[in-house]
Amino acid sequence: MKFLNRSSNSSNPLRCRNTTIGVGSSFRGTLMVSGTLHIDGEVEGDILNCERLEIGEHGVMRADIEVKDALIEGRMCTETFARSESSSSGAGSRLEGDISPSAS
Repeated sequence: MKFLNRSSNSSNPLRCRNTTIGVGSSFRGTLMVSGTLHIDGEVEGDILNCERLEIGEHGVMRADIEVKDALIEGRMCTETFARSESSSSGAGSRLEGDISPSAS
Protein backbone atom coordinates (compact mmCIF):
# COMPACT_ATOMS: atom_id res chain seq x y z
CA MET A 1 0.00 0.00 0.00
CA LYS A 2 1.29 3.44 -0.90
CA PHE A 3 0.22 6.69 0.71
CA LEU A 4 0.42 9.90 -1.28
CA ASN A 5 1.62 13.10 0.30
CA ARG A 6 -1.13 15.67 -0.32
CA SER A 7 1.25 18.59 0.12
CA SER A 8 3.24 17.50 -2.95
CA ASN A 9 0.28 18.25 -5.26
CA SER A 10 -0.77 21.50 -3.60
CA SER A 11 2.14 23.47 -5.06
CA ASN A 12 1.14 22.68 -8.65
CA PRO A 13 -2.60 23.06 -9.34
CA LEU A 14 -2.15 21.81 -12.93
CA ARG A 15 -1.12 18.33 -11.77
CA CYS A 16 -4.54 17.04 -10.80
CA ARG A 17 -8.15 17.77 -11.64
CA ASN A 18 -9.75 19.17 -8.54
CA THR A 19 -13.17 19.89 -10.12
CA THR A 20 -14.97 17.58 -12.56
CA ILE A 21 -18.38 17.83 -14.22
CA GLY A 22 -18.97 14.24 -15.39
CA VAL A 23 -20.86 12.68 -18.27
CA GLY A 24 -24.60 13.00 -17.68
CA SER A 25 -24.15 15.97 -15.31
CA SER A 26 -24.99 19.59 -16.02
CA PHE A 27 -24.27 22.87 -14.25
CA ARG A 28 -25.76 26.33 -14.79
CA GLY A 29 -24.31 29.38 -13.01
CA THR A 30 -20.93 30.86 -12.08
CA LEU A 31 -17.98 28.65 -11.14
CA MET A 32 -14.87 30.02 -9.44
CA VAL A 33 -12.27 27.27 -9.70
CA SER A 34 -8.81 27.27 -8.19
CA GLY A 35 -6.86 24.64 -10.11
CA THR A 36 -8.09 22.44 -12.95
CA LEU A 37 -11.68 22.09 -14.16
CA HIS A 38 -12.50 19.06 -16.32
CA ILE A 39 -15.84 19.01 -18.17
CA ASP A 40 -17.35 15.85 -19.65
CA GLY A 41 -20.94 16.97 -19.03
CA GLU A 42 -22.59 20.31 -19.81
CA VAL A 43 -21.77 23.72 -18.30
CA GLU A 44 -23.60 26.98 -18.98
CA GLY A 45 -22.62 30.28 -17.33
CA ASP A 46 -19.31 31.84 -16.31
CA ILE A 47 -16.01 30.26 -15.25
CA LEU A 48 -13.66 32.57 -13.34
CA ASN A 49 -10.08 32.37 -12.03
CA CYS A 50 -9.49 28.90 -13.44
CA GLU A 51 -5.86 27.78 -13.88
CA ARG A 52 -6.59 25.06 -16.46
CA LEU A 53 -9.74 24.09 -18.33
CA GLU A 54 -10.13 20.66 -19.91
CA ILE A 55 -13.19 19.92 -22.05
CA GLY A 56 -13.43 16.19 -22.75
CA GLU A 57 -14.74 14.81 -26.03
CA HIS A 58 -18.27 14.51 -24.55
CA GLY A 59 -18.11 17.93 -22.87
CA VAL A 60 -20.23 20.89 -23.91
CA MET A 61 -19.52 24.35 -22.49
CA ARG A 62 -21.53 27.52 -23.09
CA ALA A 63 -19.75 30.01 -20.88
CA ASP A 64 -17.61 33.11 -20.69
CA ILE A 65 -14.29 32.09 -19.20
CA GLU A 66 -11.04 33.41 -17.74
CA VAL A 67 -8.42 30.67 -17.90
CA LYS A 68 -4.63 30.39 -18.16
CA ASP A 69 -4.46 27.08 -20.05
CA ALA A 70 -7.10 25.19 -22.04
CA LEU A 71 -7.38 21.76 -23.64
CA ILE A 72 -10.50 21.50 -25.78
CA GLU A 73 -11.59 18.13 -27.12
CA GLY A 74 -15.36 18.71 -26.99
CA ARG A 75 -17.55 21.69 -27.84
CA MET A 76 -17.09 25.23 -26.52
CA CYS A 77 -19.43 28.14 -27.29
CA THR A 78 -18.25 31.42 -25.79
CA GLU A 79 -18.38 35.16 -26.21
CA THR A 80 -15.21 35.71 -24.17
CA PHE A 81 -12.27 33.34 -23.89
CA ALA A 82 -9.76 35.50 -22.02
CA ARG A 83 -6.36 35.30 -20.30
CA SER A 84 -5.27 32.19 -22.19
CA GLU A 85 -1.50 31.63 -22.04
CA SER A 86 -1.79 28.41 -24.01
CA SER A 87 -4.58 26.41 -25.54
CA SER A 88 -4.86 23.34 -27.67
CA SER A 89 -7.69 21.48 -29.31
CA GLY A 90 -8.11 17.87 -30.29
CA ALA A 91 -9.58 16.22 -33.36
CA GLY A 92 -13.33 16.65 -33.43
CA SER A 93 -13.31 19.67 -31.11
CA ARG A 94 -15.45 22.68 -31.93
CA LEU A 95 -14.92 26.28 -30.79
CA GLU A 96 -17.52 28.98 -31.43
CA GLY A 97 -16.82 32.53 -30.25
CA ASP A 98 -14.05 35.05 -29.69
CA ILE A 99 -10.62 34.45 -28.19
CA SER A 100 -8.98 37.40 -26.42
CA PRO A 101 -5.25 37.59 -25.69
CA SER A 102 -3.81 37.69 -22.20
CA ALA A 103 -4.87 40.78 -20.27
CA SER A 104 -1.62 40.96 -18.30
